[in-house]
Formats: sequence, C-alpha cells, structure tokens
Amino acid sequence: MTVKEICDIINTDNSIIVFGKRVKSDMIKNELDNTLKHYCDAIIIYDYSKDLLFLYYDKIFPECENKWYSFREIEEIYTSGGFNITDSAVIEKKISPDAFRSFFESEKESKKFEVKIRHKSGELYWYEVIMQKIGGERISVSYKNTYGEILNSSLQKAMENVFENILYIDTESAGYILHCVTPENMDKFTDRYYNEMITEYIKKHAVKEEIKVLTEQMQLENVIKMLITRESFSIYATMRSADGNIAYKKLTFAYIDSNREIITLVKTDVSDIVKEYNSQLKFYKKASYNDALTGAYNRKYYEENLRNKRVSYGIAMIDIDDFKLCNDIYGHSAGDMALTKLVKILNDCIGENDFLVMNFFCLCEILPMRISLKVR
Repeated sequence: MTVKEICDIINTDNSIIVFGKRVKSDMIKNELDNTLKHYCDAIIIYDYSKDLLFLYYDKIFPECENKWYSFREIEEIYTSGGFNITDSAVIEKKISPDAFRSFFESEKESKKFEVKIRHKSGELYWYEVIMQKIGGERISVSYKNTYGEILNSSLQKAMENVFENILYIDTESAGYILHCVTPENMDKFTDRYYNEMITEYIKKHAVKEEIKVLTEQMQLENVIKMLITRESFSIYATMRSADGNIAYKKLTFAYIDSNREIITLVKTDVSDIVKEYNSQLKFYKKASYNDALTGAYNRKYYEENLRNKRVSYGIAMIDIDDFKLCNDIYGHSAGDMALTKLVKILNDCIGENDFLVMNFFCLCEILPMRISLKVR
C-alpha cells in the first residue's frame, strides 16, 4: 500500500482525509501514522503559500518532528547530523525551493525520483522520493531508503553469477537446504541426508579417478573435522557436465553462525581459471624447451622427452668458420644472426615430423655445435 492509497492528505491540525473522507479520530490517525512509518523513513509537507516545510515524520531525527522549517533549516538539520548530499544536481533540480514551486504549478499530480545521501560514517542512504499534490496548497513528500533493497538485489545477482549452488547443512540433523540453483548443477534431493546426497552427486558427476577421494573428503564428519582448526575448507574437483565436457569446480565449506551449527557449501565454476592456467603452463613449458635465440629444441627437451625413447636419430658436429672473428669484428648481434640463420637452414633440411635439438658449447675459444637430428 502506497502513501497515496493510504490517504489523500496529512494535515497539521491533527485531522486527516482518508479515501476522500475527513476523519477526526486520534486512534485512526495513530494507526495511519504507524502504517506510513513502516512504509517511509521521512514525510515532509510543503505549503506553497508559506513556502515552508512541515516535518511530519523522520526516522533519523524524531526530535525535529511536528515543526515548520525553511528549506535552509531542513538542510542544516541533515548537515549537522553528518549527512552530505552526493547528488547536488538532483537536489537543485528536484527538491530545491524552486523545484517544489515548479512542481506545484505544473499539471503533474505526482513524481518519483532518487536521491543519494552519504553519512560521515561512510554509510550510504539511497532514497526513493515520491512527491504528491494532496489538495489545497500542499505537497506531501515521502522518503524511503532503498539502499538495503538495492544492495540485497545486487548481491543476489552477483551471487547467482558467481555461485552455482549454496548448500546449508545442519550439523545436528545432517539435513540440508539447497539454494541458488543454476542449470546443470546439484540435483534437488530434498528428501535425503547430506552424506547420501553428496555421495550420489559425486558418483554421478565426478570423473572416475576422483570419485573415491572426493567422497571421503566431502563426508560431513570429515568437513566438521577440517573446520575445527580453520575458517573454511576448500576442495577442487573435476566434474563431467551433462554434455560430457570436463568442468572444474571449487567447493568451499564454512560455518555461518557463531554456534557452529550450520555449514555452507558453496560451489563455484573455476573452469576458465584452470584452462587459462593450463594454457599459461603449456606456454612456459614450451618456452623452457626452446632455445631463446634460435627457437630450436634444447637439451632439456631432449632429456625429458627423447632420451629414454627408442628413436632413430642422427648426430652432427658443426664448426662455423671464423665465428669468433665474426663476433670480434661485427659484435655479438652479428654472431646471433649467424646462429639463427644456421638453425633456419637446418630446419629447412629436415622433414615436417622431425625434431632439431641443438646444444651450444664452447671449446678452445671456438664454437662448435652438437646437433641431434631425428631422421625419417
């Protein structure tokens, strides 16, 4: 029920008009006041002829209620209480004296807008303001702080985007409640205990190699044991989705109450992170197998990938004529260009499926090269 639906006017002479009828009963007015106070955080009446504001109700400053104020005095009440207007443009345009007079003189019966006010403590008040003509020469202005609703809505959306599931587990009964379900996530086993549900879930979705370990780790008894000495307990699991693709999940357990009676299990998808990590790992591993200058496979690649394999290969010792003289006269950059050119020539000489492994070393101030070639 809105302010408009509750009453058409709030007068300052202790009389009201409810649904078009004037009522003189203090009891009814008190009930109406209580209803309005549940809906609003502040109610102000503007009198056009007086150009003054009557502070009918204010949740933050109740000691200032039931008095007439100028716009400047209302502003001083809030600023002295530690509030700063963050939307100065909105204030000037929508709740300044000129804005009130302009609205009264317009043909509009009501309008709604938002105003943000920050307290010196850092707390934000995000007011939904409803301005209505209520007959005579007066306007009612109601303020409702919707920041909590906005925050909860934002957190809910963020939670749904980040978390796939949130499970609340009762440590005493071993029952659970499943919350924030997204497609292709934990099944709704509403008539089962946690251990039974999680065992069946792991058996159904985990990769075969991890089923036994995950089942043991995620049993409620083990989770309670792990949370004795830590704030949270996380497990990483490899799951198979309905379409057969591999997905990586992070499952985090933590108590949500000081009595340590309710445990939350939050499941998040970390597949993108794992895939990026594996991609980077492959990149750096590959980089460690290649000579930084020439790009040829190095000795590390040979030791880890070819040494213990039965392959056909050839070995060549190459001594570049006057290589040291080239370095001395033209500099090491010229020598680097010569080595890079040599590797390119050798790569052009071997087959597409062959490997060129090179090990550079110095001997008696000349630079021979040992080259291992896997031949077809």
